[in-house]
Amino acid sequence: GYVYLRQPYQRLRKMVTRDKNHTVSDWLYLSLMVLVIRVIGDVAKMLGYPFGWLWRLREHPPDWTSVTISQQM
Repeated sequence: GYVYLRQPYQRLRKMVTRDKNHTVSDWLYLSLMVLVIRVIGDVAKMLGYPFGWLWRLREHPPDWTSVTISQQM
């Protein structure tokens, strides 16, 4: 869990120490929100992955590594 949340909590600590108007309850609320946002984001990615996989199977998109962008002026 530490590595998973280290970076957002480091940013949060910098923000809170820079702005002295935050209370302890603000700190606790923001700390909880970091965890909630991380978990919801990961669950959304996990739920979206099978749908993207099925879409690729049905649509047969081109290989994105071989697609070139033409420059029109």
